[in-house]
Formats: sequence, structure tokens, C-alpha cells
Amino acid sequence: MLIRGPGEFFGVKQSGLPDLAMASLANVELIKKARLEARLILKEDPSMNNYPPLKERLEQFRKLTHFE
Repeated sequence: MLIRGPGEFFGVKQSGLPDLAMASLANVELIKKARLEARLILKEDPSMNNYPPLKERLEQFRKLTHFE
């Protein structure tokens, strides 16, 4: 990845500068903090009714990804 670049997270581009999602994946501390916050949100509000924009984005993401 250092030589070619990671390309796109979602898409067909195989090399180049990272988009924001890929750049964020390299930041381990950010990932740890985001995971902790996500767990706190889900513990407080499992249905995510208090977070409509986040709930909507999660639903969009679920439609894009299929973990089978």
C-alpha cells in the first residue's frame, strides 16, 4: 500500500491516494475511540432512535455491504 496507495474502499480503483475512509483506517487510536463511542451509543440506545442521522447512515451502509 505504501508504494501503490490503497485505492478506493468502495469502488474499482486499485491504486492512488487514499480517500478519507481509507486514511482513517490507518489511524489505530481513532478506530479505538470510535469503537468505544459506538459501544456507548448502542448500550444507551440500541435502536439508535436518539441518533437519526447516524441510524440512517448505518442503514445505508448495511445496504452496501453483505457480510456472508
